Amino acid sequence: MTVLTPTREHATPGANSHKKPTAQTAPALLHELQNAHLIIRNALAVMTVRQKAAWAQLNQSDKVDGEGVTRANERALVIRRAQEAA
Repeated sequence: MTVLTPTREHATPGANSHKKPTAQTAPALLHELQNAHLIIRNALAVMTVRQKAAWAQLNQSDKVDGEGVTRANERALVIRRAQEAA
């Protein structure tokens, strides 16, 4: 079995990255976060234990680790709060 080596490509913030979400963009951001939540769960379903461990290492080295490899609990909490506020 081939083990994929993760690579990192960091996005460069755009000129408007400092702007705060508005009432018009908040629903789109919530929808995108919900999609990301599902995509991450799907990725976990097809990854090997070794791939998940490599992913966890990258997240830890980038200081974006949380309760778990994918920060699912943190993400779910933000989604729930956004839905309640909508």
